[in-house]
Amino acid sequence: MSCMKRLIATLFVLILACSSVMAATWVGRLTGKVLDPEGNPLEGVTITATSPDIEDYGDSDTTDKRGRFRVEFPRQAVAYKLVFQKEGFQTYYHWLDWKISGTASESFTLHPGESLAGGPPPASLSNDAIQAFNDGVKAYEEGDWEEAGKQFALSIEHDGKLHQAWTALAMVRQNQERFQEAAEAAETAIRLGSGDPLAFRTRWEGYRSLGDDAKAAQALESFQDATLRTDEAKKLQNQAIDLRDDGDMEGAFGAFREATSLDPTLKSAWLGIATSGLELGRTADVADAAEALLALDPGNEHGVRLRYNACLELGDEARLFDAMIELVPFEPEAAKKGMLSVAFGSYDKGEMELAESRFEKLLEFDPDQPLAHYYQGLVKMNTGTPAEAKPHLERVLQLMPDTREWSVASELLKAME
Repeated sequence: MSCMKRLIATLFVLILACSSVMAATWVGRLTGKVLDPEGNPLEGVTITATSPDIEDYGDSDTTDKRGRFRVEFPRQAVAYKLVFQKEGFQTYYHWLDWKISGTASESFTLHPGESLAGGPPPASLSNDAIQAFNDGVKAYEEGDWEEAGKQFALSIEHDGKLHQAWTALAMVRQNQERFQEAAEAAETAIRLGSGDPLAFRTRWEGYRSLGDDAKAAQALESFQDATLRTDEAKKLQNQAIDLRDDGDMEGAFGAFREATSLDPTLKSAWLGIATSGLELGRTADVADAAEALLALDPGNEHGVRLRYNACLELGDEARLFDAMIELVPFEPEAAKKGMLSVAFGSYDKGEMELAESRFEKLLEFDPDQPLAHYYQGLVKMNTGTPAEAKPHLERVLQLMPDTREWSVASELLKAME
């Protein structure tokens, strides 16, 4: 083998060797996406990955315009801590037990808001209470709930009237899923005069997590901060979407309903109730949710179609006719045919006033509907207004020649002469 060939072969072996070394530097890769509560991608979020089990390990990335990032892990079966940070948003901590060799994807949501350190400094005559509170804030910002809880509890020992410490302790207990303690700490903060929305939110979250509907409802009544209510509603909506994506329609339906109880103007949550309710067969709930959506967004096509289908299945003629009116822009022929059928039904039941209004409405959309003119003429004769019946009967002669209806209309017109 020539020197050149040996050199090329050696270089090839070295390249392969280097490639193997490079490939061995990570066994797992997380390709993620960060969104705001409305599902929009967030650019400029810093993600830092560390692990208490791997000394000197650290990886970080910043989201691009599409909210995407990538971090890599050197070992399997190890806990990794991810910290998501962006100015104007609450810092988010996520622990990940990485078990696979390869790549996985996951989406994360950041919520607008302030950290514990964002409010005014606590007022206390005890320097020890203030020092412990500040130490707790530092631990909280680092995601160390155990240490944060210890420090806030110590702050309370030094000054039991420091409502900021009670609020902070409530938030820690909520993060630790110690919901009863969270609710009680928030209650204490409020009783001591706290007006911090975080205290009111944590009290509500605690009782809701406990499943104590009565106390959660009472807490909700004092949840007056509109912006905060909307933020919480969007959180619930995102939880509902995750549940729906996981196939838990019952859980999704309940979470969407909770979201609308917090913010009745959240259109996407009403749509979520309707769509998940449809899959669960809760037809009456679908109709009600679609109507709520249409009250907020008249002409919304999804709402129009959902309400029509629900009312059709329920056999609710009163709402069905109104649903058909709104369906006209999207399914004109089917909607007008349905309106005619419902109007016929009113006529057959002898509900002349209702039939008259329905035939009149149909003729607004379809001025040349021959049977609508014919029956409207009969209705007008029946209600004693032959002068109003005449133009309808004359229209029948133009639209329905050589039919039984033409003959009847002709006889009625002759009788008016």
